[in-house]
Amino acid sequence: MWRQWVGGLVAAVAAMPAQAAWLEARTPHFIIYSDQSQNGLVHYAQQLERFDQAMRPLLRTGDPRLSEGAKLKVYVLRNQSEVAALFGDSQIAGAYTPRPSGPLAFVHREEGTNDAQQLSGQTVFQHEYLHHLMLQNTGAPMPLWVTEGMAEFFGTAQVKADGSVVVGYVPQYRGYDLFSDKLPLEQMLAPRGARLNTADRAQIYARGWLLIHYLTFNKPRAGQLDRYLTLIGQGKPPLDAAREGFGDLGQLDRELNSYLSANRYVTSTVPAARLHPGPVSVRALGPGEAAILPVVMRSSRGVTPRTAPAVLAAAQRVAAAYPNDPVVLAALAEAQQDTKDNAAAVATADRAAAADPKAQKPLVMKARALMALAAKDPKTTDFAALRQAIARANRLDPDNAEPLLMFYQTYALQGVAPTRNSIEGLYYAQALVPQDEELRLAATHQLAADGRLPEAAQMFGPLAFNPHATKATPKLQAVMAALQAGNKTDALAALDALGKEDKTAAKGSD
Repeated sequence: MWRQWVGGLVAAVAAMPAQAAWLEARTPHFIIYSDQSQNGLVHYAQQLERFDQAMRPLLRTGDPRLSEGAKLKVYVLRNQSEVAALFGDSQIAGAYTPRPSGPLAFVHREEGTNDAQQLSGQTVFQHEYLHHLMLQNTGAPMPLWVTEGMAEFFGTAQVKADGSVVVGYVPQYRGYDLFSDKLPLEQMLAPRGARLNTADRAQIYARGWLLIHYLTFNKPRAGQLDRYLTLIGQGKPPLDAAREGFGDLGQLDRELNSYLSANRYVTSTVPAARLHPGPVSVRALGPGEAAILPVVMRSSRGVTPRTAPAVLAAAQRVAAAYPNDPVVLAALAEAQQDTKDNAAAVATADRAAAADPKAQKPLVMKARALMALAAKDPKTTDFAALRQAIARANRLDPDNAEPLLMFYQTYALQGVAPTRNSIEGLYYAQALVPQDEELRLAATHQLAADGRLPEAAQMFGPLAFNPHATKATPKLQAVMAALQAGNKTDALAALDALGKEDKTAAKGSD
């Protein structure tokens, strides 16, 4: 529901409400854009950092130093209506997507009650950020009920006025699903992919929260969730892993129903003294940056052949007012590339790079456009020049994953084997943005091609039960089975069978 990229027509940029001065805040984990006051933005950024610090030890997730490109970029709109207008869908309260260029989130800062009528922007953000964190340092396959149950469990956390963080609150907005016709536990634990209907999926979110809450706070069942996930990681079928990890599933189901009926849920507090949010630096966006920001948001959230022309027209209007602003020109180049006018995108990116030789985005936009031109006509492409252009972007920020991925992809476009240097670049790119499915699939395929099947299986793990690629579920599980069996030929064939359409589906809705 939340992590979806909407098709349909884009509303005109003019329909976006006029904003106050836009500010950018940078923290150890986030780059945040918002039009609230500086004090308000600093407080908001500190709240996000406190939530991040509270979650990492609970999830047993490390805290590596993040490059600027690997930080989560958060666009904070005023209310849910603005988010819905951006996506052209009244039901969307927020969205998150991982990309090779860096993960993005679109949220709102409107206070909410977290009931069925008004889900708060903070809860939406926290749900999605949990997905982000769970993929940061894990190679473990996680079934749908675990990924969504944990996101629901931690998504209702509250950062208190004293700086502490409390987890374990009931998601009131799931009340109907919690008490409606209950999905039998055995059915919830068995992956069914595309066979899930809307009601079953809602039950998995609600019952997933309930089971995570029960396993977390019920002392006799301590460690069972870890055991279950370990067994799945070892290749045990999910239902068999559940029976071995949890014991009698009928008994667990009865306990779960009694737990729900009792309606007594404990919470756990992470004391403020354990949380030390890092520094927050704030700057005001320049006039051109602020003017082009609605275009940047629309391009970043994704366009279609139908919506791209409107975004380009908006970018052209801003560029006419700020013809020498490198940020504006880089955004224009992206909009041109999205409309397949790649030659124009190259020229515009060159203008942006000339205006700011230290800016990486113009060089990345140029490389994207050159890659698109090469894909259209590889026989006449000067691949040495293409790689040189990508290398220029990489030199400005070696920790940006996108140029590393593009460099690796040039060899497939050329129809030759990738060099060892490009392969190592791919693996580094995947480590920089482990949440991105495209990078994970590319790294899995290369590891399998190199005969490193156990490593390939670990790399592929988070995709094996991808809850959003429902149409591709059998093919994804076929890949995992071949990798775990150590069958290189079958694994490569299964990976190739995913096809472009199935790989794209891996980034479906939440």
